[in-house]
Amino acid sequence: MARHTVNLKTIAIISVCVIFVLVSYFERRHELIHRFSKQRPTDFPAVLLPPENALEIEYTSPSTSRFNGKGIYVLRYRLNQPHPADEFQAWINESLSSQGWVRPKHSLLNPQYRTSSKWYVKETTTPGRDFLVLHTEWINPKREVIDVLILYRYPAEGPKDLDTLYVNQTLFDDTSWIKKSVNRYLDLYPEEFPFLDPNSTGK
Repeated sequence: MARHTVNLKTIAIISVCVIFVLVSYFERRHELIHRFSKQRPTDFPAVLLPPENALEIEYTSPSTSRFNGKGIYVLRYRLNQPHPADEFQAWINESLSSQGWVRPKHSLLNPQYRTSSKWYVKETTTPGRDFLVLHTEWINPKREVIDVLILYRYPAEGPKDLDTLYVNQTLFDDTSWIKKSVNRYLDLYPEEFPFLDPNSTGK
């Protein structure tokens, strides 16, 4: 009986050790695949540029982060700009539209919904914290997509920080998974983008 008890204790200790090793491994793996770099990757698209007053600029690309996946590039940074960030919105609109990018009338991922320029509150998985979010999508003649997400984050209760703006700009080229969404969108609204390059089908 005593020997049986010792075996159970040994198994329990080994099990705890194995779980600890697995948790440590997956936490470390999570850090690696979500890694951002302060150095701009050499393969980073020229269209993804932060404004001159941007802070804490970071990048990921398929060559630097396995999380990105094929054809996905992310630029993120912070701005000292109060809500509703009219200055930034005017800057990003001019920057992208002057390079041939346009905003679709409906969401590329959810084409049954029309796009909106309204801020909305998004509850997070972090208890006691909310985001005030504005989200826009852009598409160019090559069928590439830029997703612009800007937000303010603050405690759900108490004073709200509406002066620190966080920006995420994500570019999906026509080799990324978003090509299926673009093709589905064009099937629904074929007249909306007559300028799209017929050679860049994404299929």
